[in-house]
Amino acid sequence: MSDRPKPGGQRKATRSHKVVFLGQSGTGKTSLIRQFVYRTFDQCYQATVGMDFVTKLVTLEDGDQMRLQLWDTAGQERFRALVPSYLRDSSVCVIVYDVTSRESFNSVKGWVEQVLEARSRQEVTLALVGNKIDLEV
Repeated sequence: MSDRPKPGGQRKATRSHKVVFLGQSGTGKTSLIRQFVYRTFDQCYQATVGMDFVTKLVTLEDGDQMRLQLWDTAGQERFRALVPSYLRDSSVCVIVYDVTSRESFNSVKGWVEQVLEARSRQEVTLALVGNKIDLEV
């Protein structure tokens, strides 16, 4: 990925995309985000309370830049009612499950349904991520 300007020295305006991470508590949403943004992994973590978000500026191969707002949501049931407000204006929803937890996989359908109640299929891209593949099953 280069940081060269477009021919004529002009660069397009930076696009911004809101990416919301959903899934049960403990599936590794926070770890995925931290790895992508900071290239770090922490063995010990505290569960996300409510929501947290970080921004990362990504330079594409053509030199254009894209700002990603990565929203890390709490997976606990008591915070589930807050999810629709986080989905507002989202471009992408990443639904994360733990490959060692059948329960977290079974919950995926409920997360998808919640997204599609708040956003139409034309408004949002859904991605499914099976996490923790490094752990023994």
